[in-house]
Amino acid sequence: MSLLPRGNGFGPVFAYDAGFPHPDWQDFIASLITRSRGRLGEIDAGALALLDLVEGTTRSLLSYFDSVEPIAFLDDITKKNVILCGGVLSGIVDVDSVCFGDSLLTIGLTQAALLERGHDLGYIRAWTDLMNLNRSQARALWFYTMLFCVDFMSEVGHTYNREGPLYVGPKRLRRLENTLKALLSGGPPEV
Repeated sequence: MSLLPRGNGFGPVFAYDAGFPHPDWQDFIASLITRSRGRLGEIDAGALALLDLVEGTTRSLLSYFDSVEPIAFLDDITKKNVILCGGVLSGIVDVDSVCFGDSLLTIGLTQAALLERGHDLGYIRAWTDLMNLNRSQARALWFYTMLFCVDFMSEVGHTYNREGPLYVGPKRLRRLENTLKALLSGGPPEV
């Protein structure tokens, strides 16, 4: 993916000539926060307070966000979109678009999903070991993971491409909230 031409902006796109939705990575991140805030506003003031804490951590990442280049990556190669055979990656599905920016976003999405469900993080460790993350990248991954915990909380009651609203039971919401609080209280990882 990184061999594709650089984008003229950031965020998910279906074609180079279709236009890029965000002028910089920080604007894209702000759009994800705004999306979650809008959906949470309909549900839970406590979750909004957690989102405020997550959003507050962006200040320490502004120089990192400024350094992100518009490089193509698959933004939905989470655990549900990879095919393993004998413990080896053998395929990827759901590749109708690519995102331009920081590929750590996908790892944060995947890590949030695995943490929320109490699954092993072996997939994440293998991924990050290959990348040999520096301190700034580890901090960004920590932030992206928290961002997606809040985003998952904000999905409650929305239909997306389903006939009825997505049911996220109280048990799942508690796990997400507890995961998010643990990440916030633990602070960014040291590398």
